[in-house]
Amino acid sequence: MLQIRHNRLQVLGGLTAPSATFGKQPMPELLAADMPRVLIVDDDTTMLIALSRMLNGRFAVQVARTGQDGLRLARLDPPDLVMLDVEMPGLGGHEVCAQLKQDPSTSDVPVLFLTANADEASELRALDSGGADFLAKPPRAAIVKARVGNLVRMKRLADRLRREAVTDGLTGLANRARLDEVLQVEWLRTLRNSKPLAVMMVDVDHFKAYNDHHGHQAGDDALREVAAALKSVARRPADLVARYGGEEFTFVLPETDLEGACTVAQSVLAAVSMAQVPHGASSVADHLTVSIGLSSLNSAQAGPALRTADSASPPDQSPADAAALLRCADMALYSAKSNGRNQAWYKVLGSQAAVAVGMNTAHKADSKPKGPA
Repeated sequence: MLQIRHNRLQVLGGLTAPSATFGKQPMPELLAADMPRVLIVDDDTTMLIALSRMLNGRFAVQVARTGQDGLRLARLDPPDLVMLDVEMPGLGGHEVCAQLKQDPSTSDVPVLFLTANADEASELRALDSGGADFLAKPPRAAIVKARVGNLVRMKRLADRLRREAVTDGLTGLANRARLDEVLQVEWLRTLRNSKPLAVMMVDVDHFKAYNDHHGHQAGDDALREVAAALKSVARRPADLVARYGGEEFTFVLPETDLEGACTVAQSVLAAVSMAQVPHGASSVADHLTVSIGLSSLNSAQAGPALRTADSASPPDQSPADAAALLRCADMALYSAKSNGRNQAWYKVLGSQAAVAVGMNTAHKADSKPKGPA
């Protein structure tokens, strides 16, 4: 593997090709996080140096001399573009491209093929194997810059569109579509790996009264404040906070048991309270508060008994899916709201009653709401 650092091309990983300088002026740090990142994979050190010079100043460049090293680097931290030599010893360019396209983490990374064979058949094979474009050797600097720039712009635009498709426009949190996707994935992972999974429903107390009293613009600002408070609690990379709809939010907490979820719920109550968003029309407090309902699943619960456990579900609907856990948390949320709000309750799958977080099991309530939502 090769790596660009300042004004030198250094050979890493036990390779023996000599270092090569790039000239008198030192290069900027090419691995800067704010620059588009390009991975060049070619067994020719001279070609790596030439392409790196062409891209210097506009792109952060990583290089590899083998297909195996290129795959490893791309999977470790997917770049914005891979420039890939077709003919390399061992794992060739077409094989590398095929593996990149089969891997979900790199399938959206465009591949720009490099080859000395500029005939039509070679170009067609490169495109058929998943390449986004084709560049003949020896490369010309103006063409390299133009094609790399175009592919990177297209990649970043596609990335932005994908983010927007799964992001709530008001709060910046994940949206309902992303929530449904992640919840299903984590549910299946729980069943496969015997790890717990918790979900948590969060509802802003008396939010209609807030909008009526403070105005809808203030209501939007308040939801952003609440979203920021919730996000500050979800510190693990795998934790997801999503806007469920209106003033409701949802947490998906992988590998989190009921005790851990209760701890997170208490942190959420504290974080929202500390935000001190004034609420002049609340019967609970002089600031915004939230009510929380949660539930947790261990994979051992996902056997046949789970299919008939939730008596609140219609008899023709099996609750043995991710939605069962969400329904259970929603029932606990109703109990939290009907018992005074600004508190968290949990409900175990298969149980008839919800239990207040921090209370003993004697403090139970029917999961159906007793008062207005």
